[in-house]
Amino acid sequence: MFECKQARSDFLNDSHNAAETTKRLRALDERRRTLERLLGMHEPSLRKGESLFPEYDSIDMSNFEHKTYRKVIREISVLQARLYGKTKFDKVARYQCANLCFLVVEEGILQDHEVPLYWGLLVRRDETLAVARQPTWQDVPEPTRLELLQRIAMAGARRLGRELGVVPEERKP
Repeated sequence: MFECKQARSDFLNDSHNAAETTKRLRALDERRRTLERLLGMHEPSLRKGESLFPEYDSIDMSNFEHKTYRKVIREISVLQARLYGKTKFDKVARYQCANLCFLVVEEGILQDHEVPLYWGLLVRRDETLAVARQPTWQDVPEPTRLELLQRIAMAGARRLGRELGVVPEERKP
């Protein structure tokens, strides 16, 4: 598998580590729950009054301004966006999409130590590609590789069909 990057910002967009992001997200979510519990105790007006016992009441923070709480919510939002959309390299290696994965870049876009785990690095120098880092071989069974290729082809065909206004016939049971 080859992933080409023309700019450093493009590389950084896809290179976040899912495990580290998840760990930070878990800690922030715990902080959010703690803040909501404490604010619910100190600001009874935030409680929705939907439970017989106040400790089980949910609170409505939509109209309440609290700097720390808003900061935690913003950071959770950023991490969720990162986790669900900016971990391409991590996912490709984890899902074993190919036996070998290479990043193909222009010279100066990234350093060897920045290359994601299991990936190799090809750097374009003039009209040639130089191997700056060897990838780690992953034993991926042929059926797994073929299934990935089939899914990519199906997604491309669906997209092209939508662009051309062609609607596939419905399958009959």
